[in-house]
Amino acid sequence: MTTSPTRALQLQNHILDAQFAAENAASPATCYISDRSGLDPIVYAQLFASEQAARDMLALEEWTELERRMKAGIVVLSGTEEWMHIDSAFRELLAARDIHYTVVPKDVESLEARVKLVLEHLNWVGG
Repeated sequence: MTTSPTRALQLQNHILDAQFAAENAASPATCYISDRSGLDPIVYAQLFASEQAARDMLALEEWTELERRMKAGIVVLSGTEEWMHIDSAFRELLAARDIHYTVVPKDVESLEARVKLVLEHLNWVGG
């Protein structure tokens, strides 16, 4: 990440635009799985630019559509000890935006176990 809040915000706006474009390009008839969300650049803008920058991004039309999709989908959080500061910011914004999410427990380390947990959640939500 950059030390310039202005450059950090520019980067996060580009990332939000890229996420919006990627989701729009996905076929509505298929599932869209991403290891990022529209909330990611907003959290990073909040942490590395300013609270106001994050509020401005939350007011964008692109975010409104990405938020609608997140609320209709499944959000899974996963992180390590080093990531906890960012994890807290994600949880706060998800709660503030009323976006439900599932947390992968920190003791679930193997990729296979993580995939199994997500698939079980998909079956529970979809079934």
